[in-house]
This record gives sequence, C-alpha cells and structure tokens, in this order.
Amino acid sequence: MGHAWYLAAEMQMFLCTPLLLVPMWHLHKRRGMRAALALCSAFLVFFWIVTMSLSISKGWVGSSFQTGEEE
Repeated sequence: MGHAWYLAAEMQMFLCTPLLLVPMWHLHKRRGMRAALALCSAFLVFFWIVTMSLSISKGWVGSSFQTGEEE
C-alpha cells in the first residue's frame, strides 16, 4: 500500500492543474508572460506555506524513516 500516496498525488494534479493552467493561459494572452509566471509563483508560494504550516501544527513528517518507526 506504499504506492497509494503516488496515486493520490497524481489524482490531485489531474484535477487541479487545469484550474491553474487555464487562468495562466488567459493571463498570458492579455498581460504577458511575466504576469502568468507571477500567478504561478504566487500559487507555488501559497501552497508551500500551507504545507509547511500544516506540517508544523500537526507534527507531520515526510516519511516514517525520519522518525525511526517501522511500517
């Protein structure tokens, strides 16, 4: 069952990528490449902050290898 995280990540990307790419495409056509890259960067920073704050507040770790626990 260790591969389930990969399937979950793939499904999230499949569902969320059009929500980012379509606005970026429209923004690129209207305002230029810099505006589209700024939007992408803003999303990236936002999701990094959300991931970091959830990891810190809930005590999540990236892998069971970091804690020394066995699966």
